[in-house]
Amino acid sequence: MKALFLSFTVVFLATACGHTETGARRLTGLGISVDLPRGWHGQISTSNRPALGAAVVAVANRRLGVRVVLSETLRSENLPVQAARIERNWRLSIADRYFLKSGRAFWLHATFGTRPPAKRAIRSLNAVLGSLNVERRERPLRPAPDPQLAKAFVPPRLLPLPARVVGECRRAQARASFPILCPRRLPRPFVKSPVKFAAYVIPGPAGHTPLGLGFGYGAPWEPDSGPDWRLHLWRNRPCCFLHFEVFRRASGRRQVPAGARRAILGGRRGLLKDATSWGLGSSTGDYLYFPNHTRFVWSEHGVDYVATLHRMGTLRETRALLARLIRELRPVADL
Repeated sequence: MKALFLSFTVVFLATACGHTETGARRLTGLGISVDLPRGWHGQISTSNRPALGAAVVAVANRRLGVRVVLSETLRSENLPVQAARIERNWRLSIADRYFLKSGRAFWLHATFGTRPPAKRAIRSLNAVLGSLNVERRERPLRPAPDPQLAKAFVPPRLLPLPARVVGECRRAQARASFPILCPRRLPRPFVKSPVKFAAYVIPGPAGHTPLGLGFGYGAPWEPDSGPDWRLHLWRNRPCCFLHFEVFRRASGRRQVPAGARRAILGGRRGLLKDATSWGLGSSTGDYLYFPNHTRFVWSEHGVDYVATLHRMGTLRETRALLARLIRELRPVADL
């Protein structure tokens, strides 16, 4: 699931605590109960993201350096269901699981103070998770509203690249034997959220010579983002998200997406293939350079290039923004 930065509304509840026969406290609330052995503490609260009134269970043991949050979410058919426990031989300091209990869906996010986690910490956490009891909901969760912002639908302004991104372009060019193309200007996020503009090198087959760069910020809403993903598609626009890549491709017809048609984008003549899906899956086998990207291939100064842009609205809108970005491309030496 691709994560999106949103503001979360959380309401803390006065959860009830009882005691079990073993002396452990029993934390209860919102149809959920869990044992808290000695050293464990926690609370149950509600959140209005991603669904109204979703339950959030947060428990921790400071001495063991363990914290786990169970966040109720909308049920998804695109996510594999896992057990609500951590394997004894788990080696990482974090663990995420998607599980179902009594017809309710939860994300489990556990953090450990050491890597790998102490065996005792995993055993204690699994004992807590094993005591989890969940009652069925009388009514299913409803997706939280995500009203569209009118300014998100205005063609974005293009702003000069940050100096650190220009530096990434120059470092890539220093390692390449052909002209690396970088845009002079790109959009920036303008809906308030803590997203950072980033650039990354696209490596060649051997991993040594750069082929080009990718640019972007935020995270997209796609079919595997949850059952309410379509409500948030407007956030795939440059207001909140961008994923643009330009790099050298291998020569030959097999390196051109099937069904690409002749087109002129940004003053360059080449072949265009629109996005054919919203996610990374493709029912038609259209996987070359991402099926959820609009792709443009062309040749320049004897080098074959491809530029791709993640679908951000209608196909026409995506194509129009890709044309603007391609028009901004320059050899690094000309930036």
